[in-house]
Amino acid sequence: MFCECEGGGQFTITVKNGDFFDTSMEHFDGTTSTATPEFRYTVDTLFDLIEAAISTPRATVDPVYDEVLGYPVDLFIDWDYATAGDEILVGKGHVEPIG
Repeated sequence: MFCECEGGGQFTITVKNGDFFDTSMEHFDGTTSTATPEFRYTVDTLFDLIEAAISTPRATVDPVYDEVLGYPVDLFIDWDYATAGDEILVGKGHVEPIG
């Protein structure tokens, strides 16, 4: 997953049985750290965000879905088009089953 945020970078998130198992972030400067909870999105969380944005009158939502599996691969949400800085831009990349 990619986060366009201050200090952002590439996330690797491992989910097992619906729970976060491991979260790491490779920053643009090459350092790594544990991803903070606000940036830990699962596929289910992305669907929840899309649903919430659709039901928010002033929100703009622009999801792109995997053509085969149907999960969000890219997502842009602007919660209020009149407010700066409330946007979410997530590039999910790919989902890979493990174990």
